[in-house]
Amino acid sequence: MIKSITILTILIVLSSLIFPWWIIVVVSFIFMLFSKQKSLLRSLSIGFLSGVIAYLIYSLYSSMELERSPAELLANLLGALPSWSSYIITALVGGIAAAFGTVSGYLAKKCLK
Repeated sequence: MIKSITILTILIVLSSLIFPWWIIVVVSFIFMLFSKQKSLLRSLSIGFLSGVIAYLIYSLYSSMELERSPAELLANLLGALPSWSSYIITALVGGIAAAFGTVSGYLAKKCLK
């Protein structure tokens, strides 16, 4: 399971550097379509954890180059929240999107068999 999370996280981070944000769903779908996972819950957890880790890394990386981080601006926009809360929100959105992709890939693999 750790190997799958690591591989999917690396694929998501690398593809997010080139393509738009929604590529996380496509990468997760294709990864799970060719994966050997035998449980829907395991597929869901792999996708969610990979998406959370990948988008947390990507949001930290993207805010390092700027003078004022987008997380700080988003936190101020949402009502004076601490800046770390927007990193958590971003990571959760990435996790949910990746989870949808992996579950879709798992179910498509089951339908194709």
